[in-house]
Amino acid sequence: MTEEMGKPLAQAEGEVLKCAQYIEYSIKHSLDFMEDEVLQTRQHRAFMSHDPIGPFLDIVPWNFPFWMPFKSMIPPLVLGNPILMKHAPSTPKCAAALEQLFTDAGFDPGVYQNLYITNE
Repeated sequence: MTEEMGKPLAQAEGEVLKCAQYIEYSIKHSLDFMEDEVLQTRQHRAFMSHDPIGPFLDIVPWNFPFWMPFKSMIPPLVLGNPILMKHAPSTPKCAAALEQLFTDAGFDPGVYQNLYITNE
């Protein structure tokens, strides 16, 4: 972030720490979030189930190249959806770092994939 977009180091470190805290929170609570629910209205009862539905496309702005992806991709990822990430063209090293993070964490290939697409 500092190299590609000029974000001050303290802010970049803060963004990474925020991501780590969100991941820890999500791991701790994800099973509760995914439980099936019965919704009762005045006249009807409905059932809500949380299941994977397919690839999740995330288009990320340049100004928060780590926080915005984690904020939006953790819920679909927890449900088992693969992630297709389109980063801003100005932050390709941040995109590559996230993809490497998934590889290092042991995720199967294809669970997280960057789409290097220009604005054109």
